[in-house]
Amino acid sequence: MKIALIIRRLNVKGGAQRQILELARELKKRGHDVTLYTFLLSKEHCYADLMQDIDIAVLPDFNPPPEKREGVMRLFSYVRTVQYENNASKKLALIIDDDTDLLHPHDHVSYRVAAFFKKYKKNISSVWMMNDMPTRAWSFWRESQFRPELRLSLAKKIFYWLVDTYDALRFIALQDAIVVVDDRDRVWVKESFHKDASIVRCGLHIEHFRYRERSITKGQPLRILGIGILLVHRRFEDSIEAVRILRKEGYDGMLSIIGSRESDRKYAASLAEQVEKSGMNRYVAFQGDVTEDELMDSYNRHDVFVFPNHLQSWGLAVFEAMASGLPVIVSKSAGASEVLTDKKNALLVNPKSPREIAKAVQSLVDNPDLYRTLSKNGRDFVEQNISWGKYTDQMEEIFKKTMNKER
Repeated sequence: MKIALIIRRLNVKGGAQRQILELARELKKRGHDVTLYTFLLSKEHCYADLMQDIDIAVLPDFNPPPEKREGVMRLFSYVRTVQYENNASKKLALIIDDDTDLLHPHDHVSYRVAAFFKKYKKNISSVWMMNDMPTRAWSFWRESQFRPELRLSLAKKIFYWLVDTYDALRFIALQDAIVVVDDRDRVWVKESFHKDASIVRCGLHIEHFRYRERSITKGQPLRILGIGILLVHRRFEDSIEAVRILRKEGYDGMLSIIGSRESDRKYAASLAEQVEKSGMNRYVAFQGDVTEDELMDSYNRHDVFVFPNHLQSWGLAVFEAMASGLPVIVSKSAGASEVLTDKKNALLVNPKSPREIAKAVQSLVDNPDLYRTLSKNGRDFVEQNISWGKYTDQMEEIFKKTMNKER
C-alpha cells in the first residue's frame, strides 16, 4: 500500500510528531510505501532519529503570517491565516504522488491537504487522525477553562461559527474515517461533525525504557517530574503549588519540568513568576528541551511522575514514566486516565487541584507498599497494552476497512 502521511509541522518535539513518525516507521517495516508530507521541517528541533530512512516531502517557503493581534484586526489576521493555510494545503496536495493509495492526515490543518487531493484524485480514501478538536469555538472554550477572564463577543461567536462551519463542510466532511485517542474526543466528533470515530491508543517501545524496582523512604529528598511543551492546558502551576504544599508540610519535594518554553512564552513567564513569588527557586527547575538520552535518564533519576494536564487528549509521557517504573499521578481530565485504574496502576486526581496532587504524593511516601505496587503494576500495564505495534495493527485495520468500503 502506498500511503501519504500528512502533518502540519515537523519542527517541534510533541506527541503528534512522535505519533506520526512512529507510525511511518512501523508501516515501512511492514512493507508499505510511505511518504510523509509537511509544511514545516526542522530535524534539529524534532525527532531526527525517528526521521532516519523516512521519505519526507516539505513545502518550500512556507511562512505562516503572525496572528498576534487584538480585536477586529485579530479576526482579520485569523482570516488571512486560514487563507494562507488553504493555499499552502493546495500546494502540498499537488506534490503528493498521483499513485498514492491512501491519505492519512494527522491533527490540525492536514485534513485540508487531503480534501484538496481528493479533488484531484477521485475515490481515494482519507483517514484523519484527530488528536484535539480543531474548531475555533472549541479552542476558545478550552482556553477559557484556564483563563476565566476571557469573554467571547457576539461578533466573535458569529465569526467562529462561520469559520468552523466552513472547515467542517468543506474539509472534514470529506474524511472517510476519523480516529481519536480517547472517548471524550469520540463524543465531540459525533456532536460537532456528526461522524463516528474509532479510538486507537498511542504506543511506545517498551524496550527503550529501563525498568528498575523502586522504593521510597520518608525524609529523603523527593524528586518529582513533569513533562510537556509549556502550554496553558498542561497546568504545571498545579505541580508547582503542590510542591510548595509538600514542603510546607515537611516533605522534601523538588520538581523538574521538561519541555519547550517557545510555544507559549506568556505562560512560561507566568510559571517563572509563580516560582519566584512563592520562593520556590531552589526547588523547581525548568530544563527546557532535552535529548532522548537525557529524557530516559530523567525517568530513572526521579521518584514520582505528575501529569496535571486538563482537557488533554492522551498523555504519552504518562506511559513512558510507567514503563520506567515511576508511579504516576494523573489528572482525571487527561485522556490517559481512561485506561488507568486508581490505586492499582496509577493515582487519579481531580483536575486543577494542587492539594489533591500533594496528598497523592504524600500517600506514596507514607505507604511504601502502595509505591512499589504502582511501580510494578504500571510497568506491567504498559507491557501488556501499550505499543507502537498494537497502534499500527489497529491503524492498518482501519486503513484496509476504509479502502474496501470506498471501493
